[in-house]
Amino acid sequence: QFKGCDSSKLYTVILTDPDARDRKEHKFREWVHFVKINVSGSDLTNSGDIVIEYVGSGPPPETGLHRYVWLVYEQSQGKIDIDKCGQKKLGSGGCGFTDRRNFKARQFAKNNNLGAPVAGTYYNAEYDDFVPKIGGWLTNKGTYKSRFKEDEIIPDVVDDQPLELLTMEYKVGDEVNTLNDMATTLTPTQVQNVPYNLRFARCDANKFYTVILTDPDARDRIKHEFREWVHFVKINVKGSDLDKSGDIIIQYVGSGPPQSSGLHRYVWLVYEQSQGKIDVGKCGQDKLSAAGSNGKGRPKWKAREFVKNNKLGPLVAGTFYNAEYDDYVPKLYAWLAGGK
Repeated sequence: QFKGCDSSKLYTVILTDPDARDRKEHKFREWVHFVKINVSGSDLTNSGDIVIEYVGSGPPPETGLHRYVWLVYEQSQGKIDIDKCGQKKLGSGGCGFTDRRNFKARQFAKNNNLGAPVAGTYYNAEYDDFVPKIGGWLTNKGTYKSRFKEDEIIPDVVDDQPLELLTMEYKVGDEVNTLNDMATTLTPTQVQNVPYNLRFARCDANKFYTVILTDPDARDRIKHEFREWVHFVKINVKGSDLDKSGDIIIQYVGSGPPQSSGLHRYVWLVYEQSQGKIDVGKCGQDKLSAAGSNGKGRPKWKAREFVKNNKLGPLVAGTFYNAEYDDYVPKLYAWLAGGK
């Protein structure tokens, strides 16, 4: 709302960031976040035609504060033909970053005979740990089914697409690698430790989840005679704490693809426990340790079977990364064999 808003008039509403990539160099000035035309003064929230779908603030790390500027223009010449406004429609989820760069509010206003802004405001924002989720959403939202199908996660592991993208971080020493996009390539060295900051949209703090990591490409993707080799299973994970809560059934083992076996797909799955908490002793899976276990009980595991036995579903989140042999793998094998 704004003072002087006329219920009989139409307005254009814009949100734009003049500080992309940062305020000093601003080589992407402006990065447009939202454009809606033909907004009725009687209902600024629900009326109008969206030209550019809304994307929240996502300033990159170490770029300082960005100014996010809201502008409201009166459409003094009345209703605008959306096909003649000079701006192609832009979606949000799954539509990427680049088409929003170097937008010019002045030019849009000039092209559509808009006057000076009749209302406006701005806020400042800088990077926080929600930003990687926006990045994943922009690149993946609405394409989970195609990615799981394109890379044959469907049908090699599951039958359904995940409802949301799962994101996480891996840390080794001072190095942090973020998994916020499907089909990212990581190394066994980078994923040797249990990831943290597991997140997905619409995670319900009041529900329990099962988290699985499995490799359908053991020993290799062509023959896959050991499909699947399970790397991690944790049940009774609280939505309020995906990292630390829950009961570990199969201890975490990082990626260890054999030499000359090519890229392996490592698939993370999160299922809702729709029937509530699971009795560890009745989940149908023996507990498996990691160090010193020689990988006993891990080959030829089946995610589908575990899901069926425990009446899990739906598949609320998921992702996968690719990895191939590096010089950390022999260390992993020695650790599995001897526990050191």
